[in-house]
Amino acid sequence: MILIFRAISFVLLIVFSTSRVFAGWVIMEKTTDSFGNKSVKTTFIQNNKIRFEGATSIAILNLQNKRLTMIFPQYRTYWEGAAEAFRNNTLKAYDAQMKIMITNAPKQDKEIYQKLYKEIKKQLKDTIVADSLLPVVHIDKTGKHDSIIGYPVDEYRVIVNDSTKEYIWVTHKVSPYNEVDFQKMVDFSNSLNPFDRKSRITQSKAYADLIVNGMVLKSVESHKAYKVVTQVTQVRKVDFNDDIFNPPVDYRKTSVMEIMQMNPVGDNLFPENKNSDEDSQDEGFPNLK
Repeated sequence: MILIFRAISFVLLIVFSTSRVFAGWVIMEKTTDSFGNKSVKTTFIQNNKIRFEGATSIAILNLQNKRLTMIFPQYRTYWEGAAEAFRNNTLKAYDAQMKIMITNAPKQDKEIYQKLYKEIKKQLKDTIVADSLLPVVHIDKTGKHDSIIGYPVDEYRVIVNDSTKEYIWVTHKVSPYNEVDFQKMVDFSNSLNPFDRKSRITQSKAYADLIVNGMVLKSVESHKAYKVVTQVTQVRKVDFNDDIFNPPVDYRKTSVMEIMQMNPVGDNLFPENKNSDEDSQDEGFPNLK
């Protein structure tokens, strides 16, 4: 359930029409972990609008009017509204599902479910994060250099609360996120989940200073038992229709409760486009000209 508010990623489903065409950015990333799992994420950025795409769902963030659109091509449905409304309605739907799970759980498991229910519900209801709970983030330049997809990069060490959590490689030759208002992006993310640790790190001033005027092309994030490596495989400025930031006209608008029923508690509402074939040449790039 917590994954509902995490980094969102999705498959390509673009329907071009005769509407106006604007210049924007398309970014393709590949993520792998120590267990051999692999996923890809495609991001479209244009004029304070961001579209994330993956295998089963699409998320569109309109930072200008603070609207979120969730699209589910498999069901030909979508949800659209304020980020706060999505959060609040998700909480209600989660509450109903968890009560059913607790009722139907074996007697020996009821206490575990009830504890989990209370912890997650509290996290979802909290909307203000005290300064004392925010991570202290420092980013140090290691002095190492490299080249990724043709761009020169500098290596940085991300230190969170005096512990090294991540290494990132940053280029200043391209900066797609100049297309968006960074503070609006931070506010939007916080309205979905103010407690997400990764979001809090990337929202820090130290991190923001790097990505506003550049771009992270690679990151290696360390956890206790594994590592997660994310690398941009392509970034390019292209022309595409503004329609990609709207739901298809023939899709049915649905409720958050129905979305939760499509994606039961414990499932990732925003699954990534996963591919276990390391030799696959089809990485899901959009057919853009």
